[in-house]
Amino acid sequence: LRVVYCNRYNRSKKNINNNNRTLSIRDGSLINMDRVKWKMSYNSFMIKILLIAYCNLSTITISQLTRISPNTIAVSFMSIVVLCILVIGFPIFIIITLYNNQDKLYRKEFLEKYGPLYLDFKNTHIHSKFMIIILLKQFLYAVIINISSSLNYYQNTLLLLVNCGFLASVIMYKPYVKFWTMIQAYILSSFMVLITILNFIFITDGIGKKVKIVFYVSSLILHI
Repeated sequence: LRVVYCNRYNRSKKNINNNNRTLSIRDGSLINMDRVKWKMSYNSFMIKILLIAYCNLSTITISQLTRISPNTIAVSFMSIVVLCILVIGFPIFIIITLYNNQDKLYRKEFLEKYGPLYLDFKNTHIHSKFMIIILLKQFLYAVIINISSSLNYYQNTLLLLVNCGFLASVIMYKPYVKFWTMIQAYILSSFMVLITILNFIFITDGIGKKVKIVFYVSSLILHI
């Protein structure tokens, strides 16, 4: 009986009460999952900031690397460092951290440090995969935005493909736990597709740059 009980206990690593949003973790304690009520560690806070700023950091870094000149060697070197550590290194860090710590995800110490990486998602099979999809979308945004200084048809077509691909992944995986978070993901993803389609109407030589700024600002607001 003890063996059976232990096996059942290990299978159910988490137990969330949907009424009061509490999480039972392995040390027997309870954590309130409402972010207003549970404390976020410094490590967790920095991860959240990086997730929000990843698209902007990628855009600025790639922009600097496309303007290498003898007068900007120091800036270019720093851009390469940022590219390796944050733009490329951060997604790799997420994959390694989540993959190598499957049995620690709902222990109190690990949850408080790395919670933002997976607490909004349904299960351990979805969170690492969909988090990489989100970062990949933002990285592709950064690359496409730097293709041209003013938005053109080729650039906007690539943006449309990325946005349609992300909307399809949201529909296919349905990754989020909360119903309203899932609805919000549907609406925002669809809205980004709509914005990109509308860009084709307004793209001209005269206002292409303005359209690009509007798209970039809208994208930033939606990601925050």
